[in-house]
Amino acid sequence: MMGPSETRTRGVVLMALMTLAHTAGWVGVNAGVNGSLLRYDALLDFRSVPPRAMAIAFEEVGDYRRARGDLSGAAEAFARCVALDSTNARRWTILGNTQAMQGNAPGARLAYERAIALGSADGEVRMNLGIMLFRQGDTDGAVRRLQEAVALDSTDVNAVCTLGQMLVEGKGDMQGALPWFERALRLEPGNRKARAYADRCRSAPGPSMKRSNE
Repeated sequence: MMGPSETRTRGVVLMALMTLAHTAGWVGVNAGVNGSLLRYDALLDFRSVPPRAMAIAFEEVGDYRRARGDLSGAAEAFARCVALDSTNARRWTILGNTQAMQGNAPGARLAYERAIALGSADGEVRMNLGIMLFRQGDTDGAVRRLQEAVALDSTDVNAVCTLGQMLVEGKGDMQGALPWFERALRLEPGNRKARAYADRCRSAPGPSMKRSNE
């Protein structure tokens, strides 16, 4: 959801975007999608438009391209967007999500870390970053990010279960993981993955692990 300042700024480029949409639509009908996108980009080159307004326009372009499966073009547009509005955590998150969809893990990691540094309270950003860190072999960093995600939303079953899974697969910490799977089962009793991991933790050798009230 945009803040009041972005809503006001959007008015600055309203006429430009209306012209852009109309022309791009016409070209799309007459010259195909590629021609439409080229015209769409060309119309964004307004030298007199304020940077924040241009950031909004580039976000529109990124959304337009991503909706049509052009992840490379979308990532480029979102990168130009954050270059113009570098303190917007939400826009860094959008860039990170798009780069993750591209398979650009280094770029996505930097974008997610920037969003968090700017104060993003989005637990999903931390979960996505945690999964990325885990795949890169940084188990401690991954667990820390998942713990932050759960702290932000303790009812997110996916985050809770993923945290437990990282403790099992990354650290072999069955005893530490079991409470997370049990929490996941309290939130979602039919969660098969949580059930399977909880059973695996209880059957693991080591200190006795009694079943808590699920």
